[in-house]
This record gives sequence, structure tokens and C-alpha cells, in this order.
Amino acid sequence: MAPAEKESDGDAGNAQTAERSGRVAGDGFDAFYEKHLIPAINTLESERKTVVRRIWFWLLLIVPTGTALTWYLVHIDAYDFFIILAFMGSLTGAVGVLTNFRVRYDDNFNASIVRPIIHFFDPSLDYSPSGYVAKTLFDLSRLYQGAPPERYGGANLVAGTLGKTRMCFSELTAQRVTLVASKDGGKEERVTTLFKGVFFSADFNKSFSGATFVFPDRAEKVLGSIGQLLQSRRTDYGEIVKLEDPEFERVFVVYSDSQIESRYILTPALMQRLLDFHRRCKRKFQVSFVGSNVNISIDMGRNLFEDRLFRTLLKPSIYETYWNDLNLLTGIVDELNLNTRIWTKA
Repeated sequence: MAPAEKESDGDAGNAQTAERSGRVAGDGFDAFYEKHLIPAINTLESERKTVVRRIWFWLLLIVPTGTALTWYLVHIDAYDFFIILAFMGSLTGAVGVLTNFRVRYDDNFNASIVRPIIHFFDPSLDYSPSGYVAKTLFDLSRLYQGAPPERYGGANLVAGTLGKTRMCFSELTAQRVTLVASKDGGKEERVTTLFKGVFFSADFNKSFSGATFVFPDRAEKVLGSIGQLLQSRRTDYGEIVKLEDPEFERVFVVYSDSQIESRYILTPALMQRLLDFHRRCKRKFQVSFVGSNVNISIDMGRNLFEDRLFRTLLKPSIYETYWNDLNLLTGIVDELNLNTRIWTKA
């Protein structure tokens, strides 16, 4: 068993958290926005307009030309191969133009806008626009039972250590692909989306012997006692756990393969913190305590740090949303009090 953290270390961690919160609170972001972001936004807005004009120029050149050539080949009764080649060539050219300009613009947007915001929020955080939470973490969370997803990807990975807690989050899309019989007797793919949203994972500083899951309690809310019965039969996540907090029980349903450990984890303080996060988040989310991590999948309903190529960048509310998302997601460490280290890790 690892030695318990000294109380003075815990106090130091709390002081670091308070310092970080103080640095990002109040008008700190407003001053940063005025001094650093506005010049970058104005430059990028000019670039955005130029990129959009170039995209339209090339699309208006490629698409009508390709369409006219395709029509001509059909009209002269050319071989199907040449007709398909003309059509696919114009389509590929249009997509290539859009992708080429988009990639360069996205790189500039992330470098001049998103990365500075994240670095100002907390210099210890790393940002990878094309990165995402490792599939091993997603699979080990056990939030989505059954076969692992065959298609898995994401973007906008933020990772680092806040206080003493290692954490990461990113956009994720996880899909399961199965082959089913098609109408013509062959096989076709059926794609089922397991999850699309933001996935957060952090070190809980406790090695769990079992697994505990916290889900939104929709069944009982809608179906009452019938919903309770349906919940009790959800054996793939373990047994249903009844807790002593009536408000928590109204909002969430808990499953675990260890009744004792689940109560050890879900202290009254932690249940209250999950309720507080529920009120702040205002989105559906679910939680697992597995291995030594706490994992949270959140249905955000939109992308993080969206770059808006075809819409103006001159709206402060865009960057306030980025800031609020960072506050919400990194705030999970504070919301769940992960830096206090009330447990030791085996």
C-alpha cells in the first residue's frame, strides 16, 4: 500500500487549485481576450474570408466544368468508364480543394486561437488538435458493454496534470460495425454509434477491486416502479445499488459488482459533487469507477473548439464558449475533489 499523502501536501494541492481558479476567474480572460486574442482573431478573420473566396472560385470552376464534361460525354454516348471518370474527377477535385484550404486554415486557427486560450487557462495542459483519448482508456471504462468499437476516432485532446491529478479529455466517436444480410442476398455493414461526445478520464488515486457505474435515471423517472424493476434486471453492469440520498436516487441509478466498494466510493460528499456537476453540466453524462480511474462520457451535442470556416469569427461569445467548456471539463477534478487524496492507491 502506498503511503498516504501528508496533510500539508494536500493543502499545497488545494492552494495550487485555488491559485489556478483565481487566475482564470473574474476579468482575467477579458484582459487576455482584448490584448492577445483580438489581434489574432482579426488576422484570422481576414484569412478566413480569403480562404472562403478561393474555395468558391475553385468550386465554381471545377463543378460546372466537370458537370458540362459529364453531360457532353453522356450526350455523345461515350463509354461508361469515361463518364464515371469525368464525374468522379470533378467530385474529387471539389473535395480536394475544400480539404486543402480547410486543413491549412484549421492549423492556423488552432495555433493562433485555441492553443493560446488553453495555455492561458493552465500552462500545464497539452493540446493536440488531431489527438483523442486512447481506445484502451475508453474500453477499460466499461461504460459501453459488448464488443469493442471497430471504428474509433476523435479530436481536440487536452491532457495534463491538474494539482496532483492526471486527466485527459477529447471529442470521441465510437461505432460498432456488424455485417447483416442485404436484400440482394449479400452482406452489408450496419453501423451503430455507441458514443459521440466528450470523454473524460482521470486518476482517482484508488485501485478498485470491482467496477461501479453511475447512469442517468431515466427509467424510474418515466416508468416509476416498472422502471425500478427494469433497472434491477440490468445485470451486465452488476447489481443495482440503493443509496441513502433521495435526491441522488432521483437523478442517477448506480450499478456495481461490489455493494461494499460502491458505497465506499460514493460517499455523501461525492454524491453531492456529482449532483452539483449535473446542475452545472446540463447535459446527459455517465460515470464509471474502474481500475484506478474515474471516467465520464458527456453528450455535449456539439464539437469542442469549433473553428467556423463559413461563419464570422468576430463574436466574443465563440471564445466564451471555449472558455466555459474548459472550465466545465477541467473543473471535474475540483468538482469530484480528486486532488484531496483521501484514499491511498494499492
